[in-house]
Amino acid sequence: MGLVPFRHRAFHRRAGLENLGIVGISSGWLAEMRAGSPEKLLATAGATALASNIVNNLPAALIARSVLLHSNAPMGTVLAALIGADVGPMITPFGSLATMLVLAFARRDGVEVRAGQLVMLGLWAAPVIVILTTVALSLSFALVR
Repeated sequence: MGLVPFRHRAFHRRAGLENLGIVGISSGWLAEMRAGSPEKLLATAGATALASNIVNNLPAALIARSVLLHSNAPMGTVLAALIGADVGPMITPFGSLATMLVLAFARRDGVEVRAGQLVMLGLWAAPVIVILTTVALSLSFALVR
């Protein structure tokens, strides 16, 4: 039996979460929130950022995509999810493939990067960046209306 291509594994992981009802519950929760509200954007970005640290940002983005499609999310909410998937994985070294590659190259070149230091930096930097970026997104949509 050969290895399942990555995109198929990600699909099965997403389908498994849909079978557990996580996508349905999340999309229902998202659909109930007021469209375009800063709270909705922050909740979306925060949830996607948290998920990115738990399952890696690519599967988290695929899960967020399913939730966004099921809740008929507007563009602002989609952009907030992208913020969370892009910035959120800063907290853990395994949150994104890019982080793991940079750490591997740094270690290969003799640069010592301690996972604990990376996590401590990410614990304060990621929430600050996610919040400030999402607030800027919210303000930009408020100014356009």
